[in-house]
Amino acid sequence: MKININYYLLFGMLLCMLSARCKKSIEGIIEDESKNRAFVPSGLRARTSIDSAIITWNLPVLASGKKYSYTVDISTNSLFSKVDLTKVVDTTRLIILEPALALDTRYFTRVKVNAYKGSAESNYIYSPGAFRINGQQYLKMIRVLS
Repeated sequence: MKININYYLLFGMLLCMLSARCKKSIEGIIEDESKNRAFVPSGLRARTSIDSAIITWNLPVLASGKKYSYTVDISTNSLFSKVDLTKVVDTTRLIILEPALALDTRYFTRVKVNAYKGSAESNYIYSPGAFRINGQQYLKMIRVLS
């Protein structure tokens, strides 16, 4: 029987891939220290009302039972070359009221998980679009005398 050389190459490549993979512990911590960081949160969204913005996101993978803190950056530039507001929170939601942000200005947001028990901080998740606060409108009645 003649065995094709491609089978030997395929078998050798599979062995290389299996031996080079990362090993994870049962807690989800990767043993390779250069890759040990928290997972990125997901589902970042911003809802606005008249005078506030509510920014929410979902927990990262394998986050149950861990007390992560998050850094939320808000900027008028989608590239975040200048960050206008930074908040550190320990929940998956942030409420920002009107005095902290200018009215009728487009804002972009990003969130990351801060370093936790020996693991490095996560990468940022960026908002899919911009949000703006419209502000309250006060109307004064004007009486016209005829």
